[in-house]
Amino acid sequence: QLSFLLKLLPDLQFILIVTKIHKKLMASGVPMCVPNYHPKEKHIFCAKTLYNPTLAIRMSEQKEAHNIVGNDIVFDEKGKIYILTGPNNGGKSVFMSSVGAAQILAQLGMLVPAEQIDISPVDHIYVHFTKYLTKEKMGRLEDECVRVKEIFDTINEYSLCLFDESFSSTDSGEGSQLALEILRSVESYGAYAIFGTHFHQLIHLVEEVKAELGGCKTFDYLCAGISNGKYRTYKMTRSKPEGKSYAAGISEKYGLSYESLCRK
Repeated sequence: QLSFLLKLLPDLQFILIVTKIHKKLMASGVPMCVPNYHPKEKHIFCAKTLYNPTLAIRMSEQKEAHNIVGNDIVFDEKGKIYILTGPNNGGKSVFMSSVGAAQILAQLGMLVPAEQIDISPVDHIYVHFTKYLTKEKMGRLEDECVRVKEIFDTINEYSLCLFDESFSSTDSGEGSQLALEILRSVESYGAYAIFGTHFHQLIHLVEEVKAELGGCKTFDYLCAGISNGKYRTYKMTRSKPEGKSYAAGISEKYGLSYESLCRK
């Protein structure tokens, strides 16, 4: 007579795991909020002080949760597709993961790791993080193309797409052109997207497209912060990137200049 409980076991396990995660986050003192839900047709995603829950738990175990960096983000009529740039290890991947996690947690009816969030449900969340691609018989670029093509088999206007360093397996010129084709396609479907990249040439291509379309407001930019040309802030600002690399400043920080190496 109690066999029905076996069917509920996965749900009970999920609730226990979620409760454990919530307790860890709340014990660390980081903000958690109840989402303000909006109809799917409103296409709303507006978060204040959003952070990555996995990183927060890890920092809490090291007694450093108070150092977690939160970021604001909003998808609106001026920015439905963001090109995210910035230095290596500047927090871009962690930030994109926090956006995806927030959407998932909200749709599961859970607390969201942020001070505040207004959100609409989505039909699909597509993630293309190149460092998680499996190695197959085909080349890496071909593998990327196949996986991105699979996204467009089911994408619609209620989709959220997160691309991290996509097409970095080829040169910047070809990679930028491929990225532009993908982003323009995402825009035609009306979906939201964040595209993390080091391709500065992509910025110029996007600006050309915006000019051709008479100031298209669909595309906008996010930049991972860096101070004094070498110190990462992990803050994402909504601004047009400067179009330069911070490799020189960062290498100088670690003493990789010609003069420093010769002194050694």
